[in-house]
Amino acid sequence: MTRICQLQIDRLRNIKHSKLEFSSTYNLIYGQNGSGKTALLEALYILGHGKSFRGDRVQSLIQHGQVDFVLYGEAQLDDEATYNIGVEKTPYRTKIKINGQRQHNASELASFFPIILVNPDSYDLLEEGPSIRRQFLDWGLFHVEHSFHKHWHTFNRCLKQRNAALKSGDPETICRSWDTLLIESSAQVTESRQHYLQELTPWFEKLLNFLEYPYQVQLKFVQGWSGDLDYGAALNQSFQRDCMLGHTSIGPQRADILLEVYSKEAAEILSRGQEKLLVTILRLAQGLLLKEKTGKHSIYLLDDLASELDHQRREQLYSLLDTFIQAQIFITATEQEFLPNKMTSESKLFHVEQGEITTLADNNNRFLDN
Repeated sequence: MTRICQLQIDRLRNIKHSKLEFSSTYNLIYGQNGSGKTALLEALYILGHGKSFRGDRVQSLIQHGQVDFVLYGEAQLDDEATYNIGVEKTPYRTKIKINGQRQHNASELASFFPIILVNPDSYDLLEEGPSIRRQFLDWGLFHVEHSFHKHWHTFNRCLKQRNAALKSGDPETICRSWDTLLIESSAQVTESRQHYLQELTPWFEKLLNFLEYPYQVQLKFVQGWSGDLDYGAALNQSFQRDCMLGHTSIGPQRADILLEVYSKEAAEILSRGQEKLLVTILRLAQGLLLKEKTGKHSIYLLDDLASELDHQRREQLYSLLDTFIQAQIFITATEQEFLPNKMTSESKLFHVEQGEITTLADNNNRFLDN
């Protein structure tokens, strides 16, 4: 099973220094808002992505008065091989090492162990624009279909060149010179996205049914241009408009997922608690599909999972995790009572206060009352 065994944090936000060992199952973290519990999840995320989920400004990550932060982790992958991973960041540079070897691309980390994050910003999947939902699809495809990234990169390179020609007012022959490769890569990207959503849907529906979700939710793929035309014909039809706009107005860069309840956007119907459950289910379904397709286990970071859920819904969600997610899970909450209370003997409990992280367990590995 893929897992992060150990993590050392130095000078990240309000965590001056901490060295931790984690359970391969549940890692439960509680502390008041601002205590540093989300910073702990952030450190785990950076270890797997090379960047934060709370913005790109490195200076805000570095503890006040310091010049850098350093993370060092030991991870074990599904093949049981162990990897030592180091990440050091200053405002001016990033150093990433795996087993002592310098890495020049953070994507090397993402390919090692997939990390699935559910946090308060996850509502964006329902409430923000299509780009967030395209990223959701493309994250899954990056891990499931190795050829996807090549086609996606080709499409975006051609799109950038075509847009530059349109913006500059170049002759039609130059603008259209990118169309053939654009159409070919578009077909690959679109087919992959559509197929991925089709494969994700059964897991999504299975988890919805387990939670006895109060609505039927439909997932629909929108390819980014009229379904009545192939992409080549659609490009021809929109060429004059594209010339006026100075960019390509249709294509996979406009793709989207529609989440509908009663033929309306889900965000218009659902309460905040129902939205949270829906987004959590989508993310968990991604991890289950990844395991089914590749055999890889994801690592799950579930930040403030209990908020906006009543006791019954929390217990149902924890039961779902226990039933379906056989993986390493990190859950944060503001109070210990909001965390799951039926965990395995291998689970670990952590308390965070003013950047100090304490492991709470007795010799029998049972949780202590705080």
